[in-house]
Amino acid sequence: MSASSASRGNLNRVVRCAVGQPRSFWHAMHSALRADDYALQRELLVLKQAAGLPEAVSVLRVCDVVVWMRHHTDHQDVGCTWD
Repeated sequence: MSASSASRGNLNRVVRCAVGQPRSFWHAMHSALRADDYALQRELLVLKQAAGLPEAVSVLRVCDVVVWMRHHTDHQDVGCTWD
């Protein structure tokens, strides 16, 4: 496994712990990105631009990283049932 694959696996565990496993994750994410006249999507684009990320980085990837950054300390402190 490459270093980036291992890193992505850790990201997935932390994000899965934070959001759980909603019955229809992609429908929930789609709804969240469109809610309030696309407010979340716009905010993620602002964060992407502020970080100077390339066009190839998707809004979903930015969302992954934001959720991971917000939750990783709690994830380590309390353990996670999704590991």
